[in-house]
Amino acid sequence: MIRLGPDATTREILSRWRAIGVDPTGLRPLRVGIVASYTTEPILPALGCFFADRGLYATFVTAPFNQIYQTLLDPASVIRSTPLDLTLVLPRLEDLCGPALRARSTLILENIENATAACHGELEHLLSVLATHERTATGPVLCANFAQPRSTPLGVLDATHVASESHLRCELNVRLWRALLSTRVITLDVAESVAQFGTENAYDDRMWHLARHPYSAAFGKQLAWLIARTATPLFVAPAKVIVVDLDNTLWGGVVGEDGIGGILLGDSGVGSAFVAFQEALLEYRNQGVLICVASKNNQSDAFEVFEKHSAMVIRREHLAAFRINWNRKSDSLIELARELRLGLDSMVFVDDSPTECDEVRRLLPEVTVLEMPEDPAHAVVALRSLPELDRVVLTSEDRVRADQYRVENQRAEFAAEATGDPTKLEAYLLSLALKVEVRTPNPDERSRVAQLTQKTNQFNLT
Repeated sequence: MIRLGPDATTREILSRWRAIGVDPTGLRPLRVGIVASYTTEPILPALGCFFADRGLYATFVTAPFNQIYQTLLDPASVIRSTPLDLTLVLPRLEDLCGPALRARSTLILENIENATAACHGELEHLLSVLATHERTATGPVLCANFAQPRSTPLGVLDATHVASESHLRCELNVRLWRALLSTRVITLDVAESVAQFGTENAYDDRMWHLARHPYSAAFGKQLAWLIARTATPLFVAPAKVIVVDLDNTLWGGVVGEDGIGGILLGDSGVGSAFVAFQEALLEYRNQGVLICVASKNNQSDAFEVFEKHSAMVIRREHLAAFRINWNRKSDSLIELARELRLGLDSMVFVDDSPTECDEVRRLLPEVTVLEMPEDPAHAVVALRSLPELDRVVLTSEDRVRADQYRVENQRAEFAAEATGDPTKLEAYLLSLALKVEVRTPNPDERSRVAQLTQKTNQFNLT
């Protein structure tokens, strides 16, 4: 089944959503509560489809629109009285602070100061209500920040005047972000999503006046996509491995034909696009994602590039494992999964060949496949668009995971040498210096404990 994305048509989304409702077999139930200052019914089919594409069957409990405070504070409200897996809080600044925003547009200095203080006070009220709800919530809470409007009362003057609404929203968003960092409430970055989509395209004034829904149909799907991408990693473990091809993927050209001096890799032109792609891969490695190679190539040619090409960002020590041979890519992926002791469903495979990508899709449907764009300038965006790589929690263990695998490979080599020799085996076991401590986890370790409950192999705690 082809997954839907935010570019899917309304007809495709409604058809899929109806089919999911008839037969949600194989999907994990997810009860989602929605509290918003506007009506959210238009985005629910798309949101349900995007959750389903990641294995979750969402059912929705929606509070009356524009009753955020009442709903989150009242123990008898539909949100507080229903066991929820996830709560979405979707406020708009216009709805929370409408009178104050209008007072600022009078351009009277005293009005501006008082109204600005009122907006900040409203944010404090929202944070207080969120904190109260968080203490009783049965699942994670996501809260949207404040997107820029389609237009501001001051027009171009907004950029330089003390009454700037754009600057006010930025101030409030920074305060919201800082405040939520110390809580379990997760920021939903609607402001960035609107900025990328464009305010002219994101809003639909007609929908606002007719249905109290501020967004266009196109952006409604984008908003649903953002919510699903932000929430899903809380319930579905993200991918742990990116397996990349080499020729025309990690660099331009074919090293076996062009030689190390003939491949495209450098600080300008097409070669810089491949460098940017490598940098993006290392950014994922810093988040705990392992980088591996599966390439049909001669090892000596490939490793010469890793070790000697001055523009290579990814070096051999960055690789958790590799398969450089002339075998099928699907076979290489199976071997890599076995070596790393990870499931195939934790892998993302990147290759420039449609044939290789099709083979992996057919033989290993659990693997997420990314076909390298024809223009390598688009490779970074394509990689970052994969929801399987999303994570909303980053632990200290995540940051060192890739290096831990490299050390583990060294241990495995030492263990292999020690096999059959009792003296070497004892020395190997002593060299590990293993210590086990049994205790209740500290508060700052809870996110790691939550990650462990998502394991589907090895130390399975589900």
